[in-house]
Amino acid sequence: MQAVGEVAGTLDMLARVPQVLWRLGDDRVIVVRIGGSTPRLTADLTGPTAVVWLALDCPRPLSGLVAQLATAGSDDARERTVDAVTELLAAGLIKRQVPVAI
Repeated sequence: MQAVGEVAGTLDMLARVPQVLWRLGDDRVIVVRIGGSTPRLTADLTGPTAVVWLALDCPRPLSGLVAQLATAGSDDARERTVDAVTELLAAGLIKRQVPVAI
């Protein structure tokens, strides 16, 4: 797996893994990764991790996520977004997706 910093410098997109079922709760996103070669995982996503999950309703570049989620000039928001992306990548809930050339 590439580091998030390396992903940020590419045209690669971040996308949800299709083998994940999820539901939006009152204050969290509940995810269950099923199938595939990885073990089943159930997790409650809260805070920035839940926000990133919801923002990935379609594939987006990390820079697009940061721009969407960060307030103007907030380095802290960028760091929280990158940390959340790192956590979701490590858990196998999202993946890098290379864009297809047309």
